[in-house]
Amino acid sequence: RMLVDESRKEIYSGNPQEARRFLIQVWYPAQPVGGMKQAAWMPEATQVAPAIASWLVLPEFSLDHLKYVRMPSYTDAPIAQSDELYPLLLFSHGWGGFRSQTSFLMHELASYGYVVVSMEYPYASLLTVFPDGAVAQHNPQTLPSGVSDEEYVRAAGRLVDQWVGDLTYTLETVEQMNQPGGEFAGRLDLQRIGVFGHSTGGGATVEFCFRDSR
Repeated sequence: RMLVDESRKEIYSGNPQEARRFLIQVWYPAQPVGGMKQAAWMPEATQVAPAIASWLVLPEFSLDHLKYVRMPSYTDAPIAQSDELYPLLLFSHGWGGFRSQTSFLMHELASYGYVVVSMEYPYASLLTVFPDGAVAQHNPQTLPSGVSDEEYVRAAGRLVDQWVGDLTYTLETVEQMNQPGGEFAGRLDLQRIGVFGHSTGGGATVEFCFRDSR
């Protein structure tokens, strides 16, 4: 799902008037119904796989097979019913990462009764493909190399601040999804919220916890 935060501007696209938009993907205990098909690990694999290969200094065709990979999960399956509410976790990938990079962990957590929301941060992610087909290429200037320590720290601060804004907006969105009529409609325990991340995403989670009392 694409989220658009009209209260903030995109600082990495080159268009200072563009609202910040980013992607989330949600894993949760589900009850598949008849006829549902297993979800693709990476729906945009034909575009993202060559970018992963280039990042790993491999020929671009090396990971073309990723488009065939399926997960032990189902797209848009109804949430499983339970006598207990499901706690919420937010996952923040690292610089150059992408939202489905740690899917094995999302599945494991969902199997224990967690709802996990994984972020994808455009321009700092490896490659983001929006639902309308627009593509946000990785922008190395989000964390520039070959600069002074002071300039690097300033850039890292800007990046983390943008990611914290995404985490905040995501949490507000999920709270709305838990309202009557929403996708989760009272199934979430929003008194039990956790956040975790990898590398730069881990740094963003520390700052997010510092700023947000939830």
